[in-house]
Amino acid sequence: SGGKRMLVVYDFGFAGVYNLEDGSQLWFKPLDLQIKDNRVFPEMYLTNDFQQRCLYHKWDVYMHTVYGVDYLKQYKDPTLSFAHLFHDVGKPMCHTSKWVDNNIVDNFYDHEEQGAKVAQRICHRLKFSKEDSKKICFLIENHMRLHFAHSDKSIRKLIQHCFEHGDRGLVWDLYKILEADIAGQVNKNIDLDSLEFKIREGLEFFGKPTKMECPVTGFEIMNVMGIKNGPNIGKIKNHVVEQILEEGLDFKDKDRIWAIVKDFISKNELT
Repeated sequence: SGGKRMLVVYDFGFAGVYNLEDGSQLWFKPLDLQIKDNRVFPEMYLTNDFQQRCLYHKWDVYMHTVYGVDYLKQYKDPTLSFAHLFHDVGKPMCHTSKWVDNNIVDNFYDHEEQGAKVAQRICHRLKFSKEDSKKICFLIENHMRLHFAHSDKSIRKLIQHCFEHGDRGLVWDLYKILEADIAGQVNKNIDLDSLEFKIREGLEFFGKPTKMECPVTGFEIMNVMGIKNGPNIGKIKNHVVEQILEEGLDFKDKDRIWAIVKDFISKNELT
């Protein structure tokens, strides 16, 4: 109505209407209907009634997803909603189970990687833009990392990973996906306020939104350490950056930086 371009998403379990001009969700409703024909996303079919027998889940994969998509409507970002819609689509393909204390516990190892592959095919079929497809698949492939990012160094590594794939701000999209994931669970084991604080600290660590560079140049390494120009210089510089992320080092602490360089050269017998 009113000349607006709208996207109607209709699938087994929910129906939604989005304004394509500003991304706002105009209407969303879970549906208790079992419509198996003419499905918009046939890849979602296996998630229906696929149980998740573990401490944190009460609903099957599909309804867990629906509750999360409903939560995300507050952000008015269709790419977030689509990413969460597909975030667990790989679980049926990665399902294993084991006995724990006389109970069956389900596991879904690597489901995020499989889900990203499925989402890529869906985005291609629906003719999503390259930018939206890339973002959706990135969020799916990395949506579990904040579940386990309990240390400052793991947060820093994730933020750097986000930057290498386009924007450090993607970490906030992952945070929103985590919020939605938790909204579809029964036992919430993550302190979101503490995690938000760690993310803000991690972003402050990087300062300006530029690529993290090794604080010593290849020429300096060759001149000071006597290393020949070649692939080893790149290995040394990459290791230094990795250690900066691990330890949260000050870029100006040249004594520590050179100690890392010397130790790496010695352990790997580089020349």
